[in-house]
Amino acid sequence: MHPRPVQPIPRRLPRTLVIIATLMALVAFAAPARAAAGAPRAAGGGAAEARADVEGVLRKLSAGIVAKDVKAVMALYDLADSTAAMRKRLEFEGYLGFDSLACAERLGALEIRGDRAEAGVYREISYVEYARPQIQAEWRTTSLRRTGEGWRITSEETRDFARTRFTTLDVALDPDSASMEATAVLRLAVDLPGEDNLVLALNRGLAVESATDGKGRDLAPRRVADALILPFREALRRGDTLTVRLRYKGSLFNESKELQFSQVSIAPEGSFASWVTSWYPRLAGPKGKSRGRIAFDVPAGVTVAFSGRLAGRTTAGARERQTFTSDVPRSFSFAAARYSQRERTVDGIRVGVYFLTGGEAKADRYITRTAEVLRALRRYYGMYPYDSFAIVEIPRSGALFLGGSSEQGMSLFPTGVLPDSFPLPLVAHEMGHSWWGNLIESDEEIVGEGLAQESAVLAVRALRGERETRRFLEFGYEDYPQGAAQYFQRFAADESKDLPIGIERQGTADRGALHDLAVVKGHFAYDMLRASIGDSAFAGGLRRILASRGASRVTLADFRAAWERASGRKLAPFFEQWFYRSGAPEFSLQDTVVAEGPGYVVRGRIAQLRRPYQVSAEVVAVLSKGARVERIPVAGRETPFAFRLPERPRAVLFDPDYRILRWTSDFKESDVVLGCRRLRSLGDFPRAIARLDSCLDRDEDAVAASLELGICYQEAGRLDSAAVPLRAITDREALYPRWSPSLAPALLHLGEISDLEGRRADAVAWYRRALAAADGGSVGDLATALLDTPYRVPAAPPPDTLRRYEGVYAVPGLGDYTIRVNETGRLAIASPQGPESGLAWIEGARFAVSIRDGVTIEFQAGADGKVNGAVFRGPSYVFNATRREP
Repeated sequence: MHPRPVQPIPRRLPRTLVIIATLMALVAFAAPARAAAGAPRAAGGGAAEARADVEGVLRKLSAGIVAKDVKAVMALYDLADSTAAMRKRLEFEGYLGFDSLACAERLGALEIRGDRAEAGVYREISYVEYARPQIQAEWRTTSLRRTGEGWRITSEETRDFARTRFTTLDVALDPDSASMEATAVLRLAVDLPGEDNLVLALNRGLAVESATDGKGRDLAPRRVADALILPFREALRRGDTLTVRLRYKGSLFNESKELQFSQVSIAPEGSFASWVTSWYPRLAGPKGKSRGRIAFDVPAGVTVAFSGRLAGRTTAGARERQTFTSDVPRSFSFAAARYSQRERTVDGIRVGVYFLTGGEAKADRYITRTAEVLRALRRYYGMYPYDSFAIVEIPRSGALFLGGSSEQGMSLFPTGVLPDSFPLPLVAHEMGHSWWGNLIESDEEIVGEGLAQESAVLAVRALRGERETRRFLEFGYEDYPQGAAQYFQRFAADESKDLPIGIERQGTADRGALHDLAVVKGHFAYDMLRASIGDSAFAGGLRRILASRGASRVTLADFRAAWERASGRKLAPFFEQWFYRSGAPEFSLQDTVVAEGPGYVVRGRIAQLRRPYQVSAEVVAVLSKGARVERIPVAGRETPFAFRLPERPRAVLFDPDYRILRWTSDFKESDVVLGCRRLRSLGDFPRAIARLDSCLDRDEDAVAASLELGICYQEAGRLDSAAVPLRAITDREALYPRWSPSLAPALLHLGEISDLEGRRADAVAWYRRALAAADGGSVGDLATALLDTPYRVPAAPPPDTLRRYEGVYAVPGLGDYTIRVNETGRLAIASPQGPESGLAWIEGARFAVSIRDGVTIEFQAGADGKVNGAVFRGPSYVFNATRREP
């Protein structure tokens, strides 16, 4: 199946597309450069010459970008450290794949102090992507230093020269025609002098009918792609105030359609728009946030969910007018549908749910649990940026494969994503964006996505305890699998896919990978930092950043500085190995125990099997009553250790609670186990068993391989052999209890084996243990059912019956899936993304995809009885497929 729906990652628009939609997709040049009225002047008699020299650097920079000559571009920079140089080089390498690339820069205000200069620079980069024009255009503050070879650029950052003080919107939605029309009034203040144009983002599907200033004069805007440029006759002065009035209408365009998701739709079943889609005119960056008053005109009976407070609601015939206010600066998002709505005030903050599906019990559960998450995160961060938070469902048909979208005061989830049971980490992650990504903006995925995911960790720790937190960090949950296991499976196993999580890249593919890395690895790195410097210092550093209230974009380097101040420690070594290096360590423990004096001495060494890391590792000695924990500073290829015990330990374990992000036996052998699971699903037991035996011969600690081997033996009818590897898993857990994804299934299968052998009492005992270990999920459901009804091998339909399902099934946006009966008489499926695997019969015409947990296929027949399609169902999606004859 397609990776996005199978593993739906809660996400806002990928950072690359945020830039395209709100920051980069802007506009062409306005008037030629002119002296900036009120701007700092270049000092000294050589000012004109210095200005000409700086303009020459900008021309060379533009020429190098257009020529895609990264070496020539980097020669114009003089950056302070290697990380900054690498980041800048990767930024420009990201342009290499763009078509029709053009670039120009021009100089605005310039201030020179000796050999240093600071300039306001307008940069415009245009290109073609997905057969439509895109433009990055922004003012930047560029710092330079004069060297023996001329001026060199020492730093660049976005120049947030203006801010929006208040926004008034009057919006009419017409769901039947998928269109809208609106009037917008923006009141802005100028904080930095020298700019001679103003760039607003506005969705390319919206046509501007008029644009005037506060006195009704035409502003003569230029419209390009998702951009609206407003030129001024004279350069802006510090302290100027501006009023911009716009009338516009049209149908909103989805910039993300090629990536198979959407954050904008106007339709009869429901409408929604994230601020990142530029559904209203907005300045890019933190200073585009605004207070405001927003009115929606919608069909009667439609409820608007808005990131603000409802101020009034009136009905006139077939239409309703709903007015909202926002007293907190924010970027505005909305959803509008026939909602079932619940609200509750929690510590002065309005918490709401707007559901399209589910009953009252689900709504009450979500309100209560969401309030708990909000309280937990507020206690940690010390504040909440907005006056409300809402969970809002949006139609799956309009959202495509979107998993979720965090807005400033609410989160949008397509129907099917939110189960009846409350998904704690999913909601906590999206709520975490209230602080990280929405209040505190950054161009780095490790900041926005990584800290939102760390918010999920903090919520799990506060509400479910440390043991559950360790489980979540290592494995995730069944319905939210973003944990270390996914990092090793998806990225670390292939070095070409792994990237340093702290170094941003402009290329679309790499930015998408960095987004996913931030939520499967970044949160673990943050939580190791928290453990290293202490909870108080970690929270203190975050609160220091939050105190800025989103005044400007922040970087990972800003967070490092805040944590260094809070902890009083230099953190460069930690950041170097966990944020600026790809990969993860692997350790090997060797130990001996000898009797000495009144007790025993454990001597051993910890070897590093990959590039060495510096860590503080726990070595745990399991005793007859409890355990003894020794913390060992590990560095270099080998680290010796020794400690004394009062008794001979039952076992000596390395980091058994998985506090260090590292390779384990299960992670190293995951591809082997998955391949054997596929072979088993196709009925090829001999090859699967041989490969698993070989895997366990070289690594007896591969618990997942033991589970798969037991299941293979069970399905092959070799029950005595099946129990051996399954009992090895339960014995391991008895030695040192910890959560493992293999434990509950091993207990369940031991129960099934007992039932098949006629030992019902033993089977019930195993099922009860499986139910306790499963903590819900599919294994828990099976264990509950088997407590009432003994397990029997299901009698699958015969091959002749299965052959009526053979064919090619087309899923729009995902491709063709071929289904056939294989040589062992089993139904098998081959997807565009991977090799063939088996389908396990459930009941009727419904089958489980054996190598995809929670994914089913139900075949559909027409009036003539012939199979003409299928419905693919996963944890958070439903896809309809059309059948073609094989």
